[in-house]
Amino acid sequence: MLQPILDYLIAPYQTYSAPKIALEAVAAIAGVMSVIFAIRKNILVYPVGIISTVLYTYLLFDWELYGDMAINAYYTVMSIYGWYMWNDTQKSSGDLSIETISNMDWRTVGFLFFGSWMAVFLVYWLRFSDVELIPAINYLDTMATSIFICAMFLMARMKIENWIFWIIGNIIAIPLFLIKGYGITSLQYALFLVLAILGYREWRKKTMI
Repeated sequence: MLQPILDYLIAPYQTYSAPKIALEAVAAIAGVMSVIFAIRKNILVYPVGIISTVLYTYLLFDWELYGDMAINAYYTVMSIYGWYMWNDTQKSSGDLSIETISNMDWRTVGFLFFGSWMAVFLVYWLRFSDVELIPAINYLDTMATSIFICAMFLMARMKIENWIFWIIGNIIAIPLFLIKGYGITSLQYALFLVLAILGYREWRKKTMI
């Protein structure tokens, strides 16, 4: 029963070049490591994460998943911002304090979500020339992009709700990349889902201390 699943995951890679397979593997491993660092509130989440996001920006452009390509470019920029914020907080207070989202942050999240959704939708509209020609999978890509953009913003600001956005986004991303035939990345998001749940539980404990 496991063999058909493995065959489905491996089949697309028969046409890929070895360098691109290696890049996807490195990007996936670095991505997982960055999430583990995030759970531990370790600032290494950002430099390690940048390795993953830069590689994925290149790969996703090649795969024509422009929404996720844009979000990884955004991750790179936000990782620099988050790196600065976390480092500044550690210098000033000696610790990274976890907070819950404020009303002002919710307004910013709403702006980021709808703004990014419209931006990515516009890209696909221009790409396919007609709304009816946009594949359904690209709407999943658009939704995941908007959710992940909000998650990254909240993580940089040390808001516990960032994990809820990661959980929802990962649930969408798993079938998205599986359908597209990128098994390594799909498995990465499955692991991200587990880690996001663990991250939420871990950060939740710290807010209750």
